[in-house]
Amino acid sequence: MIIAISVIREEADVVESFVRHTLGFVDRLYITDTGSHDGTNEVITALVQEGLPVRLFHTWEEDEGKSSILTKLMHRAFLDGADMVLPLEPDGFLLGASHEEMRRALASLQPDQVYSLMRFTADVENPPEMGVFYFAGTFTRAKDPEAQTKVIVGRTAWEKTKLRLSDDAYHALVGEGRRIVPEPLYGLYVTRFPWRSLQQMQRKVAGLWLSHVAKNSVYAGGAHAYDVLFRSIKTGGDMPFPHIKEGVRVLVPKEAVAREPLYGKLTIREAEGEAYALAEKYAQRAAEEGFLAKRELVSIILPFDGDMNGFVHSFQSALRLAYPRKEYIVFSEPQESLEELQMFLSTQEESIEIALILDDHIESLFTEVEKSVHGKYVQWVPPGKILRSDKLRVMGTLLAAKESFAFVVGEEETAESEGASPFVFQPGDRYATGDGDAVLEALTKAGTTLAQSPAAALFRREAMEGVHFMRDAFDCGYSMKRFWRIALKGAKFGALHETFVKDHE
Repeated sequence: MIIAISVIREEADVVESFVRHTLGFVDRLYITDTGSHDGTNEVITALVQEGLPVRLFHTWEEDEGKSSILTKLMHRAFLDGADMVLPLEPDGFLLGASHEEMRRALASLQPDQVYSLMRFTADVENPPEMGVFYFAGTFTRAKDPEAQTKVIVGRTAWEKTKLRLSDDAYHALVGEGRRIVPEPLYGLYVTRFPWRSLQQMQRKVAGLWLSHVAKNSVYAGGAHAYDVLFRSIKTGGDMPFPHIKEGVRVLVPKEAVAREPLYGKLTIREAEGEAYALAEKYAQRAAEEGFLAKRELVSIILPFDGDMNGFVHSFQSALRLAYPRKEYIVFSEPQESLEELQMFLSTQEESIEIALILDDHIESLFTEVEKSVHGKYVQWVPPGKILRSDKLRVMGTLLAAKESFAFVVGEEETAESEGASPFVFQPGDRYATGDGDAVLEALTKAGTTLAQSPAAALFRREAMEGVHFMRDAFDCGYSMKRFWRIALKGAKFGALHETFVKDHE
């Protein structure tokens, strides 16, 4: 007797096709549903009530791994008299010439062996926009098999070794994790359909977005493509169906194709969007709280140019920045209003760490600024610039998560100026990475100027050291164009589609 086993979750669109096809070549099918909410359980129950040899198990623990559940199902199958146990995933369809020949091939296997099946990724030619997945007769299969194979276990092999299955049954394990070397099986292979219907794709993209992007921050992580797809489907946009670029067109014999599903209904609709939006907010907040909990010191540099009114507004803006540990470095060349500046700083609370640096030589002035900076991150606030406290911790979260970034830059509200059109960093959808050398090349071709003030960015200390703490920007007059050309050269940076800073009016 041959029994197939499967652990499933949220597979309402494919599970009926999987069950009907699998029962064409095995005697029984044992399934554990680990908490589906999309109607999967209802579909399986309907198949059981139809009289098909399917058993649905609910004996699993919340923290139990897939390996343990599969092993329990295998044990149950052998205790019920199975000669061979065939673990399958609900998106994995075993294929051969026909159901009859597949059954004959499985029945000829030796019960004292563990066999391995090749796996191929495939996609259907005409995916349904909505509803259930129907195992169609024609699909495109990848040319080469995947690295991981699926195992088939014989009864005697199990009795002798008391082996267990790895996650997804890629390996049969004994002892402390030693893998049994399987016997390769030819003539049968598993066809894996990772993309099946529009709704399944939506769920998959949202799940991958949550696991790859939101676990760090909505602005961080290595899955920007999923971020774009997720936001597209959340707002009702089109969902592109990914096809295998180089594959083999496969026509499945009619005898090996199950009839069209009857019960597949996806039950979750509008609630998903709200749930994922809530998860997005929670994940971002958790990431920001993680950054704040590290209590990294942020050095806030405030140059004084004689405009006391503008400096006061910028300083008060810096006081509101939501960094847990801050130090303030104020510096100035000789100014008529220095006495007024010193009086203002002396009125601040004693708990606020302020270093005032005065020097009439620009070289020694910036040398002292560099010596006074102790923070891992640096925020530069020119006079008259007002920063949004609620958004700057987002920049810190991204900079902390992406060690390769020299700085993170947001948009700045700027007035249009005459002459060359200003260059403003244009990130993609909320988050993008940039290559400084590519930006400089684009600037050269376009003949544009850089518009952002340094207040638009949060810098890593090493990045500020690279520009001598903006000493070069003050050479022969204050020049943002000169500063950004130096800062961008050879740098990687992050860009956020947000406005972080504006001029005080």
